[in-house]
Amino acid sequence: MGSPSPIFGSPSMFTPDDSYDAYLRGVQEVKQLLETSTWDFDKTGNWKETMDTATRWSERFVEVLKDPDLVSGADRATLLFKLAVWKFEKGHYRESLNTHLEARKIYPESIDNSTAIGNCYMVLGQHEKALEFFDPEKNHVSMGNYYRSQKKYAEALLSYEKALQNAEDWVVRFKVYNNMGIIYSLQSQPAQALEKYQQAEKLAKTIFPHNHPDVAANLNNIGSYHYSMKDYTTALEYYGKALRMRLDLLDPHHLDIASSWRNTGNAYAAQGKIEQALENYRKAYDILKQTLGNKHPDIIAVLAAIGSCSLRY
Repeated sequence: MGSPSPIFGSPSMFTPDDSYDAYLRGVQEVKQLLETSTWDFDKTGNWKETMDTATRWSERFVEVLKDPDLVSGADRATLLFKLAVWKFEKGHYRESLNTHLEARKIYPESIDNSTAIGNCYMVLGQHEKALEFFDPEKNHVSMGNYYRSQKKYAEALLSYEKALQNAEDWVVRFKVYNNMGIIYSLQSQPAQALEKYQQAEKLAKTIFPHNHPDVAANLNNIGSYHYSMKDYTTALEYYGKALRMRLDLLDPHHLDIASSWRNTGNAYAAQGKIEQALENYRKAYDILKQTLGNKHPDIIAVLAAIGSCSLRY
């Protein structure tokens, strides 16, 4: 982000009795907030602790940003960027997108958040819009995710391979292995998928000493492997581990939790346990409808699953 720029403002928003002292306190508050690092949730040793800290700081950001006289220009854009990063990790994707766009509009020279904006659009199902913000020569993981959304699996694998070649830290490699496993699974290559999931699982034991959403994603993917092999009992074991971790770490209406409910529903449906399947599908739908539009593929898929189970019930 670079060093914080000077604060320019006016004490006029304070009462006459304490206007200047309060203004100085506000300036010091903004300076302190600007000096906080943008949280790297991927590399933190304790995700839950980092999220709790980020939440406390973000609440202060919100209060300071209410006063345009106190913080403006590059400083305002910087605080908005940090706030958007926190919102994304919380699972508030539309709010994160709007905050990123606001930061970019206020002071585009100080904020390089193109990839972050593209990732928001990807989660929200606006894939072509997301592509406008990705650099194909740099954003290999994001490009791989885009190709996956378009069912261009060969191109996705190529992008992920490029990401591995350029990856200098183990967290990126962990994510790429997981993503490659998903591609192989989609291509009905379960042995290759499991190999990649296990590579990610091995790395997770080294880089994530505590529970982490990415570890939950890896457990969920291994569950999906067992589901594809029609081992529904083992799939439910892994789905359950992932769900418990997500419920412990994430907000109740996070999309990852919806994914866990949906996958659990699939396994129950495959076992012929329609009542349990419907219960899980409905929990997934309740989350999805609050976050995604009615036309999002995940909403359509869950509604189709509910309809199919209802006919069998």
